[in-house]
Amino acid sequence: QHPKTELKFVADMFSTADVLAFFDDDACLDDHVIPSDLFASDGRLVARGATIPKANNQATYGRHAKSFNLTSTASYMIEFPVLVWRDMLPDFRAHVSQLAFGTPDSSPSVFLEALHKVWDRKKRG
Repeated sequence: QHPKTELKFVADMFSTADVLAFFDDDACLDDHVIPSDLFASDGRLVARGATIPKANNQATYGRHAKSFNLTSTASYMIEFPVLVWRDMLPDFRAHVSQLAFGTPDSSPSVFLEALHKVWDRKKRG
């Protein structure tokens, strides 16, 4: 389906960093980034997004969240990088496997099969 999207879900397999940072292909930094831009004073990750009500009804926005029966927190990220705790990715893969097959499995191969199953199910309605 979308190899670059899929790679983000298994990025923990390729890094030992505590936090992973993701960018859209068309995003770029136009200034320096310092730790206080990325982390709140209590250590939480900072993510900034915008919800565009009209866009939430369009198929191109929020489709991943809707595929997993989740409510999208934001339909459009307004600042990059988007940060994710590396240790959360195996739990996410297990959750998607649970939705698709009824059993949690965080292995990349099972996750990718589950991801495609959920996406295909959503496409069919």
